[in-house]
Amino acid sequence: MEKGKGNYLEHTLKRGVYISMKKQLISFSLLSIIVIISITGIHTYQTANGDSVSATTFLNVSAKEITKKDMPISSEAGQERGDQDEPSKTQVLSLTESFMDLLVQDTDKYYKVYDYHSKQALIKAFESITTTEIADRYVQYYYEEKDGELYIIPTETPPWFQSDSEYEMISDEEDGKVTIIQDNYSDMYGQYTLELELTYSQRWKITKIDITSNP
Repeated sequence: MEKGKGNYLEHTLKRGVYISMKKQLISFSLLSIIVIISITGIHTYQTANGDSVSATTFLNVSAKEITKKDMPISSEAGQERGDQDEPSKTQVLSLTESFMDLLVQDTDKYYKVYDYHSKQALIKAFESITTTEIADRYVQYYYEEKDGELYIIPTETPPWFQSDSEYEMISDEEDGKVTIIQDNYSDMYGQYTLELELTYSQRWKITKIDITSNP
């Protein structure tokens, strides 16, 4: 037998013996608790967090925990997504509205922002909604820093998602992405098409923004 395989077999046998001894020791501990309960007449047990449970409940829970610890750990990657193959309309509206709410900050009459004092702080506030790259692009364009304060540059808001307009959604299940396509019109920008790529990673985020003017 090759040395590597021999070491692996020896390790496997040792682990099997260890687990068997561990189970026997735990079983003996539980049996000891049962005997103590029978002798002393104790019918309740106080858990680590201070809750009082019946002795029977404690033993049942302990047995389940032992079994759980000895079982192999299975991967649950991707299960969080669940039914989120596509974002709901509510989620789409929440994302797009939150993005614009952050982009257009409340200011005083001199356009000084109340809630943030630097571009970096505002960019960080976007992290649950979009990527750092997208947030940086928009914040750099619409804001400036002066004397340790953050000021919005007075201008028109960008062409954006219209909550009262229809949109198309195209899914890419392999990449966990969807593309939102919406044709809109505004007096400032005329006809335009907005494409938003949304990517799911624990939550939906805006990961790409394309705006095309339509003559």
